Amino acid sequence: MYQAAAVPNPTETGGHFTLTPLPYAEDALAPVISRETVALHYGKHHRAYVDKLNQLVEGTQFARMPIDEIVKRTAAVAARAEIFNNAGQAWNHHFYWRSLAPGGGRPGEELRRRLDRDLGGYDAFAEAFTKAAVAQFGSGWAWLVFDDGELKIMTTANGDSPMARGMLYSALTAAGMKPPRKMPTTDVSVICPSTIMKMAGGTRIPIAVAEATRDTACSGL
Repeated sequence: MYQAAAVPNPTETGGHFTLTPLPYAEDALAPVISRETVALHYGKHHRAYVDKLNQLVEGTQFARMPIDEIVKRTAAVAARAEIFNNAGQAWNHHFYWRSLAPGGGRPGEELRRRLDRDLGGYDAFAEAFTKAAVAQFGSGWAWLVFDDGELKIMTTANGDSPMARGMLYSALTAAGMKPPRKMPTTDVSVICPSTIMKMAGGTRIPIAVAEATRDTACSGL
């Protein structure tokens, strides 16, 4: 399992999910991602998903279940849609924060080789990935996945993810976006790829997550 993206099991935190501290200061990603943006998405949005999830699962079969299991068991279950979206968004955001690092980075040799083979190289991937993220209507995510032996770009809405579709170990890159409040949904955040985190074992290749707002600059994957 990809431990860096694992949300603490509620059995380890007194029976509830917690908002895990960021692995860096809120201003550590500036100027690519401003302190204000991190504070908003982490301190408000991410916290809200965690708090709501705790409310929704209290007294249910999901109360002490690992969050990835909640996501997988509630995916595509209409009666559990609210639990799914809050669990999915909490997991996606936790995964996202731990795939970023001050100063950014560039792909490792294996990922670079696969990007060249499947998506025309890093620059072409970055352009296509950003376009896919911006084109995603409303709140959602764009992902780079390793599917059937090939790198592909896919998008999901709200709390959906490759993990929810049985592709946990295939998710390579994700970008999240939200339409700004009191503004048209077409004026969504600009998303750009950032850093890489390695995944141990087998032939699994690096994973990354990225997010930036319209007033920030892309630093590269």
